[in-house]
Amino acid sequence: MGTKASPIARTLGLTITVLGVMALLPGVAALGLARAQEKDQQNCINALNKNLAKVAKAQGKSICDCIKDFAKGQSLTPAATLEVCLTADRKGKVAKAQSKTQSDEAKKCSAITPDFGATNSANVNNVAVQKELDLIHAVFGSNLDLVIATESIDVDKGRSKCQQAVAKSVKKCQEAKLKEFNKCKKLGLKDESIQNFLDLQACMGDDPKGKIAKACDPVTGKIRSTIDKKCGGVEFPGAFPELVAIPGCGTEDPATLATCLDQIVECHTCLALNQADDLARDCDLLDDGMANRSCSFGEFLALSYNVAGLPDSLSGSIPSLYTPIISPLLNGYDLVLVQESWQTPDPNPLEPLRVYHELLVADADHPYKSEPAPLPLGTDPNRPQALVSDGLNRFSQFPFDPVVREAWSSCFGLFDHGADCLALKGFSVARTTLAAGVTLHIYNLHMEAGNDPNDVLVRDAGVTLLSDFLNIFSAGEAVIVGGDFNLDSDEEPDSTQFQRLLSETGLTDVCDFLGCPEPGRIDKFLFRSNDSLTLTPRSWNFETDVFVTGDGQPLSDHEALAVRFDWSATPASE
Repeated sequence: MGTKASPIARTLGLTITVLGVMALLPGVAALGLARAQEKDQQNCINALNKNLAKVAKAQGKSICDCIKDFAKGQSLTPAATLEVCLTADRKGKVAKAQSKTQSDEAKKCSAITPDFGATNSANVNNVAVQKELDLIHAVFGSNLDLVIATESIDVDKGRSKCQQAVAKSVKKCQEAKLKEFNKCKKLGLKDESIQNFLDLQACMGDDPKGKIAKACDPVTGKIRSTIDKKCGGVEFPGAFPELVAIPGCGTEDPATLATCLDQIVECHTCLALNQADDLARDCDLLDDGMANRSCSFGEFLALSYNVAGLPDSLSGSIPSLYTPIISPLLNGYDLVLVQESWQTPDPNPLEPLRVYHELLVADADHPYKSEPAPLPLGTDPNRPQALVSDGLNRFSQFPFDPVVREAWSSCFGLFDHGADCLALKGFSVARTTLAAGVTLHIYNLHMEAGNDPNDVLVRDAGVTLLSDFLNIFSAGEAVIVGGDFNLDSDEEPDSTQFQRLLSETGLTDVCDFLGCPEPGRIDKFLFRSNDSLTLTPRSWNFETDVFVTGDGQPLSDHEALAVRFDWSATPASE
């Protein structure tokens, strides 16, 4: 089944949302949200946070072992590549630590649920593992196979040893931060100075005995001494190509590199604790004392799904039965773009015919949902044949501006050739906010169907309309386009039209980017980055095991396409 974004994903955006809500409250204590935790509640919180640190430590060591073996030319079995090795858990120690988290939850969290803090072993385990993966990729880049040097080549030997040593020192730094957080938390729960999540998140960065400074300080800490001892003569752009591209980090100065590494660890530790303990610390401000997008990144799982929401007698599916099944399944995705989903008017002049968007939203818990366009029912003077609107709607974990809708200028087929003229097909777009100051334009698309020469002409005009609109409305913006393209892009003339869309807009096909096995499918995602936001697709999958009935029947005449995107904002220049 489709899963939500990784434990680190969306944290910054959620942080901002929570902080905004808290700002409206007259006082946390006045609302009864501040309360000393009972002994059993303390034991639960302490146990899960302790296990968070242990799982992270096991995962971090596993990563460092993979890097070491790769650098020395040793076998990564059973992994085929260094990237695969990072999650292979070759010695089973990560799984063992995760099992302890689960057993401790059963033993120490069953009596009474804490009012705040970590309460769920699955979340804690996922956060711990993902944090380590995100951290090592933040230091070395998205593909370690292309960056980590091997000792067997003399010219690379120094770089290789530098990279191995820095990886270990970064791991030790984050272990110190987690350990001191846990000490602060345990003491504060015991003496009752911690009575809500605001008190708890104040423990981030607490370092009464200088243990964090010993491991992390860019002047006197272990990270700095490691750089001085192991990285002398090594060119930092070659050893840390992605890191030195960050404003303020791109120098050969050891102190600057150490500072950047410490800030990266601070950022990732903060994000992890926010997610594991349901906190709302401003990680962007915490990592370097500035609101400069230095800790603005994450991932989200996007879905495009033509739900075939016409009346049963006209649909290619059975939406009266299947739409209520689809609705809760959408909660596994952070961004959902649906096509052919219309709201039944009230009163309904077409009764007993109806459409089903109200059933689709019934069990979808996304905080942000589009308002469906009203059905024209033949009243649009430009398209008097159209009974229904565009059917384009969206569900999102991220806030978005009012949706802008644009209909195709023409259509072909009323009761044949796809019956496109019965609907105001087209596209919609909304500016979506991933985090403070981090936005992109997300398009939802449904193109002309059919293979008649007239359908081809209408689709060609649609490509022109979309390209012209996007190049004006979204000039300079990062963009995602998802939907039902009705273009068999591995066949002519569709291929030429599709390639024209890409070339005229600067968009990239996710399927092409990832080398997917079915490049011609008509349900697609396209994307482009800009100078402020980098989008990187990580996975592409038709969710054929998710959107099915209990006996395996598909819930629509289309399959739902899921794509996981990484995103990272370019830090603002100082």
